[in-house]
Amino acid sequence: MPIREDTVELLGLPVITGGREAVLELICSRVLAGLATQVLTINPEMVLAMRTDPAVADLMSRAEAVVADGVGIQLAARLLGKRDVQRYPGVELALDLLERLPGKRVFLLGSKPGVAEAAALWIEGRMPQVNIAGCHDGYFAAGKDVEMLSMIRDADTDILIVGMGSPRQEQFIDSARLGCGAKLMVGVGGSLEVYAGVKQRAPQWVRSSGMEWLHRLTQDGSRLGRIGSLPRFVNLVMREYVGKLNDQVC
Repeated sequence: MPIREDTVELLGLPVITGGREAVLELICSRVLAGLATQVLTINPEMVLAMRTDPAVADLMSRAEAVVADGVGIQLAARLLGKRDVQRYPGVELALDLLERLPGKRVFLLGSKPGVAEAAALWIEGRMPQVNIAGCHDGYFAAGKDVEMLSMIRDADTDILIVGMGSPRQEQFIDSARLGCGAKLMVGVGGSLEVYAGVKQRAPQWVRSSGMEWLHRLTQDGSRLGRIGSLPRFVNLVMREYVGKLNDQVC
């Protein structure tokens, strides 16, 4: 059952409200209570995927903790009157969770061969209290999920960090709920590449301005095709906004 306390319905999902401390408290309290928790960090593309693919919508609706990752989600929240929704990038949230949950066994899964291992070394150097249980790249067929889940389970994993892109990472995490023993499962997209130093985050002033997405475009040309989704997301949000106004008039 998704977390309902301190959340608001936004574009079909119960998004956690409040600042970063509120997000961390909600998630960590569940984990420390022994409750399996999937963290979903949503961006505009994921919302669009939900609206066009019922299977993806079903996957995402099962997440216990939904956090606004992209600036587009935060802007949409403000327009729709959900001002308590704050942006919390998954690349930062995952690290903060590891810091709050010292001693837990962490498995990193995703990206190209060698990236997860490099990310693990960087994390261990930054946070010695983190216990890396194992690493594996994300280049395996969906038919190998059971084998991968067995590897994660045999590593006595407490926290599973998955960076395989959406919706593939959500599909894997859904399988992992009952098959790997982890209590915390976080989808982080391309964050492993950032931890590994393969890609660089934007300068702080760019992040603060909400333009980090543009910086990512300059580092990964394959993202250019995603620009076409922006008008569709704006259209979706505006339809929600107009519907909200009509409800107020009625």
